[in-house]
Parts: sequence; C-alpha cells; structure tokens
Amino acid sequence: MTKRLYIVILVFAFFLLASFCAQAAGIEWDTPIKEAKARVSAQKLQARPTTPELKRIRFYRHNKHTRVVLDLSRPVRYSLASQNTPAALFLDLRGADIDRLKKRFFKLNGERINTVQVKQLSTGTVRIIVQTRFIRDYRVFTLTGPTRIVIDIKDKIIISYKKPPIASTRTPAEKTEAQEVIKDLTPTDYSDETGEEPFDSSYDSEETRWGNIKINGSVVNETAYRISKKRELTKSRSTLKLNMRGELTDNISFKLGGRSYYDAVFDMTDNYPGNVEEDQETELELRETYLDVSLGSMDLRLGKQSIVWGEAIGLFFADQVNAKDLREFVLPDFDDIRKPQWAALIEYSGELSHIEFVWIPVLEFNDYGEAGSEFPVSLALPSGVAPTVTAVDEPANNFRNSEYAARFSYLLGDWDLSLFHLYTWDKEGATIRTINSPTSYTFTPTHRRLNVSGFTIAKEVQNIIFKAEVIYTRGKYFSVIDSADVDGLEKADYIDYLIGVDYTFFSDIETNLQFMQRIIPDHDDRFFRQEHIRNTASIRIKTGFFDNTVEPELLVISSLQELDMMIRPKIGFTFKDNWRLFIGADIFAGETDGIFGQYKDKDRVYTELGYSF
Repeated sequence: MTKRLYIVILVFAFFLLASFCAQAAGIEWDTPIKEAKARVSAQKLQARPTTPELKRIRFYRHNKHTRVVLDLSRPVRYSLASQNTPAALFLDLRGADIDRLKKRFFKLNGERINTVQVKQLSTGTVRIIVQTRFIRDYRVFTLTGPTRIVIDIKDKIIISYKKPPIASTRTPAEKTEAQEVIKDLTPTDYSDETGEEPFDSSYDSEETRWGNIKINGSVVNETAYRISKKRELTKSRSTLKLNMRGELTDNISFKLGGRSYYDAVFDMTDNYPGNVEEDQETELELRETYLDVSLGSMDLRLGKQSIVWGEAIGLFFADQVNAKDLREFVLPDFDDIRKPQWAALIEYSGELSHIEFVWIPVLEFNDYGEAGSEFPVSLALPSGVAPTVTAVDEPANNFRNSEYAARFSYLLGDWDLSLFHLYTWDKEGATIRTINSPTSYTFTPTHRRLNVSGFTIAKEVQNIIFKAEVIYTRGKYFSVIDSADVDGLEKADYIDYLIGVDYTFFSDIETNLQFMQRIIPDHDDRFFRQEHIRNTASIRIKTGFFDNTVEPELLVISSLQELDMMIRPKIGFTFKDNWRLFIGADIFAGETDGIFGQYKDKDRVYTELGYSF
C-alpha cells in the first residue's frame, strides 16, 4: 500500500478515535443540555424505583416489513397515535423513563422507515416517533419474558390512517408540550386505550384512491479514481431510480420500480476495451415491480422482487435467494447488488411466527465483470494459458426448472430463530474446461442444481446482540487446476457459517464484529482458490456527529490465515434532508490468488452525491 492509502486510513481512524475519546470523556457533541436532563432523569428514577424503563431499540428488516423492537424493564401502558402528513406513528409509553437508553435518534433512511426518535415528555410519558416513507399498514403487539413492544411497519401502503376521535384524552398542557417537542411532527390521532389502535383504510371514492399514488426516487452520481499502480478515472456513473406505489383495492397494492444509469467514463477515457463498454456503460432495467395481495394474516406478492434472508455485513451468507450483480465485486450497496427476480411469495404472519414460501419460475444468475474490466472474474488456469470463454449454458425457464424456497421464523422469548431451505440453481455457476492445447483452454459456464439449507439466530444479552447464520450447500461443483481432469470440475458439499456481535459503545459508536468460516469436508487440494477450512473476520465501526449529519464508518474484512483483506473507510454527510454525500476508499491487500488480494491493483477513492425525492 502506498503512503496515500495510509493517509486515507489515518484520516478516517482519526474521526473514529475522536468520537471514542469524546464519549469516554463524557463530551457531548450535539446537545449540551443532556447532562442536566440526565440529572433530572436520575432524580425521577430514584423517586420511582419501579418505573418502566426503555432500555434499547432494535431493528430487523424482513421481506415485507421492518420490525422495531422496544426492550423494556417491565410492562407498561401505551397508546398509539398517527398522522398522514408527514406520515408518522406515535407510540406513547405511560410513566416510563429512558435513562438507560443510549441512543435516541435513529436515521434509517430505509425503504419503509425514515427515522425513529425518542422523546421524554415532562408529563412522565416517553414518545417514540416512527416517521415512515408513505402511510403504511402496521401492527403493534407485546411480548413477555423479557418485556418487549414490537412495531411492524409493513410494505403495504394505505391512503390514510384512522381519523382522530372527536374527544381527546390529553390535557391542554400535554397538548402544548407535545407541539413544542415534535414541532412539525404533530400527532392527530390519540387513544386512551392500552394496546394497538387500528386504522381505517376506507376510501371516499375511486378518485381518492388513484389520486394518492406515490412516486419517489433518487438521482446519484458516483465517481471513482484508481490510486494504485496505473492511476486513472474508473467510474463516473449517474443513476436515476424511480418507484411508484399505489392501491388498486382495499387489499391490493402495487409497486413499480425502475433504474437507469450512464457511466461517462467510457466516453471520457479509453481505459477499457469494447466488451466492457458494451456491458457497463448504460443500463435501463425494471427493478422491484410487484402486486401485493393482503388476506388478513396471509399475504401474497407476485412480481419482480428481492427476498432478503440474511443480515451479514460486507459479504453474503444466508442471503441466497436472489442472484447478484457482482460486476463491481461486493462494493455497491447490497440493495443494488441483488437482482430482483420474478417470483411468487406467500407469507403467513402469526404473533410470534412467520412462514414464507417462494416459487421462482424465471431464472437469474450472477453477473461478473468482463475480461478487461475493473473487477473481472477469475478462471482456473495455469500461467501462460490463453482462455476462451463461450456463451453461458443456462437452463430454460419452465416449470420443471423452477426454484423453490421456504423459511420458518419464530420469536422464542428473546431468541429470533429461523430455518430455511432452497431448491435452487448454482447462481455463481461452474466453468466446464476443454483443453485445446497446452497453451489454449476453452471454458463453458454452466449451472447445476443445488440444495441449500440453513438457519439464523439472533439474541440480545445485556445490550449486546449476538447473531449467527449457518448454511449447508449440497451439490456444488468446484473448479480444479489439473490438466488430467476431464472437465476441470469436482463435486463437493460445504458449510458456511457466521457468528456476529453488535454493540453500541457509549451512545454513538456502533460496532459489529463477525467471524466467518467455510468448511469443505471432502476438500481436494486441486480446488481453485478454496481451502479445506477458510477463516475470515470483519469489524465495522460507525458513529455520527451533529445529529448524525456527519457519519464516519470503517469496514475491514480479512482472512485470519494469510494477508488477504479489504479496507473500506468512508464518511457520509447529510444536508437539507434530501442530499447525501459520501467520500470513501476501497483498499485491497494480499496475494493475487486471494479473494481480496486478486484486486490489490484496484485500490480506489470515490465520491457519491445523491438527491432523494
């Protein structure tokens, strides 16, 4: 690595170290009055030792809903409120405190939830404000052992929440304080009932229904510059994303999504050959486009969709359903890497359980970088051999070749458990090798059937979230470097597993640690870039300053057996709510036969400027 790379790492390390030291010293970056509030909260806690406390807020992303989990010290009465503009839900915990809650503002910027904010009202009420993207169906329920309140924000968009009751249960003083605390987020629907307040999704007319179609999207420019060896511009891509959502009936809604981009680097430079320009210069594609049908506890989604079953950071593990676009390795956002696929998804949601069945009749496979691109796919061939790659041998789209998957999830006490199985095709593929001469090989990419089984676990212990993903794959064909082998492929099963830990130090330093291992029981020493046991670890550190408008982040993934690593520092800036700027670097180190080391000459710095609407 060059001196420039060390400087980049040191700059981002400085931001993280400064935050750590500031928190350790008790310095508050954003709100100097927190110390006084803490003293008041402590006095209240001493006066009321049995007061319910909100200890932690957790988030889980599922295919058709985002789950917000409120961990409490004991049961508490709560009431719900809502508003349509801007769309938000308000959950008031009666007589609760937030002294043990380390973080009180969460900027998710997700598909369903924008932000979650926690406020302690002087009336002894804790208010949780969940600001959503559009007005969404939701459900709220409680769990015991330990005590939790669960808020599920669903994909389904509704026209309006239930109109406010004529009489309010709040005093004028409480209403005034609520106005001052929330300002532009003013609740309009209050209930004195304990538990969930249902909404009314009825419509005044067909015109009202069609008049509430929602359109959102983003415009983003990504620019990258290679800083190792041959220094040059490698990317100047402008991307437009558009999504339209609406409802056809009370129980049927839809989403229509698309993406297009143009990479000006191919017109600005001559850095890449024609095959790469044809593959990566422009793209216009239909993204998530589907119809949702709600049947009470049953839901049906038909169309092009992404199905997310894993939560690993930096690499894919249990996230096995959708094919991936890996033309830029694993560097883009995972939502952009996943290729939405035409599928039917049937879901059943119980209070503690969730069941999913998936049928995929239209097949998709991973995309990889062309020869001569920035991140080309590697072939198993000796040095000095010229490869020729023929057209991919893909299975036909018919009922017999369909893919099937199922997952069962259950919330058992404080354990979040899930089991899944996929009868699928090898989306990575294998390359059948033909030896034409000692210096000429022909490779034919092909895809074989796979059976993939696995489970995931998540549990919180003393504000530490432990999670694991285990995957067993049967029927994989690995490439071998052996000229005596007939087709250059050997079949073997393998196990991938991940153990992860999430913890927030002080109040702002989010930390994730992961240990990852691949085991190939019937390993063959001829396997191309595959060890009998491969150990990998990762760490991600993220913090925020000035109400999280400045967010430094560092991700490091490294082999534990040899020098083979990827370092990804970046810093994000949010301004005027809709604008975001990222400045970062992607650094690779290791030998050329390593997962990351193969790209050690592709180190880059980048900027990403985006506007969302």
